[in-house]
Amino acid sequence: MSAARRGSGRSRREAAGFFGVLAWFVAAGLAPGCSNSDRHLRVREIGDAGAGVDGDAGADAGAAAGAAENAGASAGGGAGANAGGAPGSGKSGQIIVQWDGKKVGASAFFAGAGATPSTAPMPLCQTTQLGSCSVQVCSNPDANPVTGQPASAGTITVGGGSVPLKLTPSTMFESLYELASGANATFAPGSTLTAAAAGAEVPAFSGEAAELPSPISVPGDYSVLSFDRDLTVTWSGGGSIGFVAVELNVLGDTQVGDLSCEFPPGAGTGTVPRALLGELPPCAKEQGPICGYAIEPRSRRRFAAGEYAVDFSVRAAGLSGSFSN
Repeated sequence: MSAARRGSGRSRREAAGFFGVLAWFVAAGLAPGCSNSDRHLRVREIGDAGAGVDGDAGADAGAAAGAAENAGASAGGGAGANAGGAPGSGKSGQIIVQWDGKKVGASAFFAGAGATPSTAPMPLCQTTQLGSCSVQVCSNPDANPVTGQPASAGTITVGGGSVPLKLTPSTMFESLYELASGANATFAPGSTLTAAAAGAEVPAFSGEAAELPSPISVPGDYSVLSFDRDLTVTWSGGGSIGFVAVELNVLGDTQVGDLSCEFPPGAGTGTVPRALLGELPPCAKEQGPICGYAIEPRSRRRFAAGEYAVDFSVRAAGLSGSFSN
């Protein structure tokens, strides 16, 4: 594995990181203020800072900062590279569509420049990359309130299914989107999905395409995970499109964290290194464990919309849920 690379500046990747991680928890019903019953709902329409939390929030929650590449990119390819937005602009976004074979979920977020904690001496996010894996740890918004510039791309339309998906800005959470119509859409195996936006602070775009990867079957129990040893996962299926992402999202007492690795779908196994797991904060315990995992096939298209670096991520069925440590 290559040597780890660490950064703590206010890069485009880090600006996306906070919103990507927060988006995952909002989508999963894990955000601060959600009831305990809400917390156990598995609604991962928004996914990863970005996080993901897109690769790079995925592969992590700051994924929107990566290189312009097609959905079939190999694992780890271009992680953390420039997606084509203005260098140092701090402007990024992510569009996520997930099809589990029965139900579709979709959402998005866009973050303008200037997202910084109003208090706290630490940087907004700290990012470390090791091979095809990366981890990003950010200030918890409860402990360090964040000020920034929410952004909108107007109505987003995703085609390629039996009916179009329409995503509109959330009335509850700035910068986040929710599925407004198309919840009954279905998708054929290997479908090519396209994303377009009417435009607002984020300029209009159209024709951005990503393929739907093949589902995988994941055996094992991931309800309790230790951060003090390597985590090895196995799966079957997956086809040749995209990569298999292993993503952990953690809401701690003072920090949030997103760890994501990308593996070739044909490998059937992947190992998350202890060196990166050890950088995640412990799961918050005050209201019960607030940690989530996903092991799922993904593909993505990275592109620039003006100064915004955007990830369009398409995801298929795998295994996900909550965990404690």
